[in-house]
Amino acid sequence: MRIETRIRRAEEAPPKARGRAGVGHPGAARVILKEGRDHIAEARRSLADMTAAVDAAEAAITAELRAMDAKGR
Repeated sequence: MRIETRIRRAEEAPPKARGRAGVGHPGAARVILKEGRDHIAEARRSLADMTAAVDAAEAAITAELRAMDAKGR
């Protein structure tokens, strides 16, 4: 079962029905939600790192284009 499905089922199920929702005992639902939050946090950190890399590359390309433009004049 995909983690997204498990998270959704854990969120939607009332405490006593979490076992029937396929998430095991009530403590398991908390663990599943924590895992989901951890995955989200890691994805946000990864996205921030990628954004910083793209911004740095954009700045380097812009500087190189300006240098080429100045050299051509």
